[in-house]
Amino acid sequence: MKSFCLFLYVFFGYYTAFSEDVIISLTAQNGKVPVKADSIRLFNNSNGTAISFSNLPPETTTYFINLSSAQVINGISEYPENQRGISLFSNQPGILHVMISVLSREILHVTLVDLSGKTLSRHQLTVYPGNHIIEYAHNCGELSLVCFERENLRNCFKVFGHHPEGKPVILDLPTLYRKSTDILHTSPSNTRFLFSQGDSVTFTVFSTGYHPISFLKVPQHNDAYVISMCPDNLIFDYDGNAYHTVLIGTQCWMKENMNTTHYADGTPLVDGTGVGDIFYDTLKYWFHYNDDPVYGPVCGKLYTWSAAMNGYSNPAGLQGLCPNGWHVPTDQDWRTMECFIGMDKWESGWITEWRGTDEGGKLKETGYDHWPWPNLGATNESGFSAIPCGCRYSTQFIPHLRYAEYWTSSVISLHYPLMRELSYASSQIFRDWSYKHLGYSIRCLKE
Repeated sequence: MKSFCLFLYVFFGYYTAFSEDVIISLTAQNGKVPVKADSIRLFNNSNGTAISFSNLPPETTTYFINLSSAQVINGISEYPENQRGISLFSNQPGILHVMISVLSREILHVTLVDLSGKTLSRHQLTVYPGNHIIEYAHNCGELSLVCFERENLRNCFKVFGHHPEGKPVILDLPTLYRKSTDILHTSPSNTRFLFSQGDSVTFTVFSTGYHPISFLKVPQHNDAYVISMCPDNLIFDYDGNAYHTVLIGTQCWMKENMNTTHYADGTPLVDGTGVGDIFYDTLKYWFHYNDDPVYGPVCGKLYTWSAAMNGYSNPAGLQGLCPNGWHVPTDQDWRTMECFIGMDKWESGWITEWRGTDEGGKLKETGYDHWPWPNLGATNESGFSAIPCGCRYSTQFIPHLRYAEYWTSSVISLHYPLMRELSYASSQIFRDWSYKHLGYSIRCLKE
């Protein structure tokens, strides 16, 4: 305990000395795999100044940025090797980051308890020598405690919210940092980046093989940003079908409808060609539109909801028929995308309604190669490239390709999945509930 107290003294003493600085960390990931950035651009929306950092260290995947001095700071330890412990890195609603440093392989126990002392969840992590940050995500809710235990050391931190299913994750981060004069940027020498507390900053990360991703923050000292990168290479399913990707906001979507006849593990779905009436919710059928394979290369397949979900009834964030690392989007995933392209957040929650103004047009492919006239409002500004691939009812297919229909993985009233519809005659987006035995298209979203 004495060594831990000394660690805290050094740790907090260091931050006191440089309390005027605002230092954040930024980690890019593909799934849970760290991604090296080629460059990072910062634009201060409050005063119009900007800077770009390039020539980033090749061995680094987490970047500590001192906004106050416009520097990328090298990861250099600030304390002796024998003064190791557990300390708070950042604590925000819904997510907690704790730093741990160990000299040898150890088992770390992470326990979530309520204020009465009742254990809500318990997890075990293997921690290897070095400095790490443990990320623990939890839903907004009641006040609770997350306790971290190693050897004879136990630290607890108050968190607003709890998530019994939340699992801690080790982020591969470097050691503690110190002030550095190493400024890595490509901006002209007369370009200045100025930052004051309360400024809003747009961060843009560039990495070879990925779409550039931008996000807006009002940075606070010790903020830790972990972002998911969207690969710009082709994604393949089990059958070998290829899919392009598009970045919409911070979400990575496929640009084509799923066309697979197998789940990612090779388990086949059921060919529904000519099956006739369908009355059961649990049948995992796929269809070509109008039972004609000629539509497959352009439209992909239509799927019953059980086929899309692989039979699961508690599907939030479920992989379903998507490739590994991807999932069938939830209703909230769709709402996030709709709001990013301009829909009012309150209006996005309307059901059995055409919502928004031109957001549907921003999702639709332009022209008349696939959409019939008038293809109202189509701009494809988002790059989503929706085309009309119809729907299969319990006994027949909708005649004429005039609509794009998509499943979500979310249900209401236990039995009725939510869906989206785009129309040749509307620039809006329709949100409704539907029946599980109908056949709709699927677009996958990256984890």
